[in-house]
Amino acid sequence: MQNDWVFAALYGTIATFFIWLLQNNIKAIMRKKGRCSPGRCSLLDLFKRPDKKPENEDLRHE
Repeated sequence: MQNDWVFAALYGTIATFFIWLLQNNIKAIMRKKGRCSPGRCSLLDLFKRPDKKPENEDLRHE
């Protein structure tokens, strides 16, 4: 029974590490796409829609 706890703790630690790596990769991709700022980025920003830019923005400045 004690061996099961050792393996469960080991697998849990490894799984937690890979989840941490995955969330860091998701945050890096979101920063690159401009969905969140470099200082503050949460995984909830993944579900937010990006701000729409007007299609004819260049015509307004002329």
